[in-house]
Amino acid sequence: MDWSVFIHSFKDIFIYLPSWILSELQTFFSNIFLPLSWFFNLLKGFFSGLSSVPSITTLSWGFTDNVITFFNTIPYWNYLMFGVASALSILILVFLFRRFSDF
Repeated sequence: MDWSVFIHSFKDIFIYLPSWILSELQTFFSNIFLPLSWFFNLLKGFFSGLSSVPSITTLSWGFTDNVITFFNTIPYWNYLMFGVASALSILILVFLFRRFSDF
């Protein structure tokens, strides 16, 4: 009997096989408990959010200063954008209602 075949078989059986089985078991149990960790993370975030003061987020625009100054020079730009966005929202709602009323 060749010793290299024996050592190779011994390595396969007693080193690689248990490590493969343990890694598969770890993956199996982590997939089983994953929804529980999601649920408890959600609860932890919910209750910590109830007891803390909300942070003030700062807007970071991706536009250059030239673009921002151009749009700031247009009078009533905020009101114009609100009107355009409102009109588009109403048009989308009308389209959806007409589309779903055909069923």
